[in-house]
Amino acid sequence: MHLEIELDLEKFQSIIEEDEPSLKGFFDKLVDIFFSTNRSIDNIENSKKSLIGFCYLLSGLKNKFNNFLQLEIELYLSSCGATFESIDIMARLGISVSYKTVERYKKKILNNHFNKINQFFEENKDKLFLF
Repeated sequence: MHLEIELDLEKFQSIIEEDEPSLKGFFDKLVDIFFSTNRSIDNIENSKKSLIGFCYLLSGLKNKFNNFLQLEIELYLSSCGATFESIDIMARLGISVSYKTVERYKKKILNNHFNKINQFFEENKDKLFLF
C-alpha cells in the first residue's frame, strides 16, 4: 500500500480533525504561534509544509503516514549519497527508517519497474502505435 504524505495544510487539517475532532482548530493555533503576519505569502506556504512535516515526525506513532515520511526522507538522502551509517543513526533517533528498509524498498521499486512498464504498454498499445 502506497500512502501519500499530505502537505496541503487545509487537507491535512481536515484529515486530522475528521479522525480526532478534539484537534479542531489546533493547526490554526500552531500557525498563529509559529508564523508572523509580516512574512511573504510564499514563505508562509513553505513554512506551513514544514509545520506539517514537523507534525508527522512529532506524532511518533509509527503509523503508516509517519513511516512513509521517514522512508521518503531516507530515499532522498540515499539518492544524495548519504552513507548507510548516517541513515542508521537517523533511524536510531527516530527521524527515519533504517538502511535495510531503504534498500528493500529500492529493490521493490526495481522489481516492479518492468512490470509497470509492460502494463503501461499493454494498456496503451492501441494509442501508442498508429500506422
